[in-house]
Amino acid sequence: IFQYEASRANVQLLASNETDAPLRLYGDRNRFRQLVANLICNAVDAYTDAPPESKREVGVVAGRNDDGSIVISVYDFGVAIPEGMQDKIFEPFYSTKHEGMGIGLFAVRQIAEDHFQGKVSAQTKNGETRFTAVLKGMKRDE
Repeated sequence: IFQYEASRANVQLLASNETDAPLRLYGDRNRFRQLVANLICNAVDAYTDAPPESKREVGVVAGRNDDGSIVISVYDFGVAIPEGMQDKIFEPFYSTKHEGMGIGLFAVRQIAEDHFQGKVSAQTKNGETRFTAVLKGMKRDE
């Protein structure tokens, strides 16, 4: 789905699973897709103003915590989140981009919290920006 935009930005998309066991998350699959799609789109967009020599890679890593929650991380090496803005970027209508409405990451946080009893965080370190969503989901009968 994202290959076209990634190729236009000269970005390689990578995906990996940190566990051999199947990952199951109960909840609204469309909301889950929206959460992951917003994170991947933002990661690709991070290369818009990045220098051409930057490592041009967006990765999606899936795994599981000891408590059974699902962990989805999306990382890039594009333009970093300005220091001190890791929480502000999740506010509605706040954006570091030239274009856009500033609701993508707000939606990601809302979906994680409201639909999957989870949380989302952002961290930039050593040139890598990583968004991590920890999702618990619902029991099957909910």
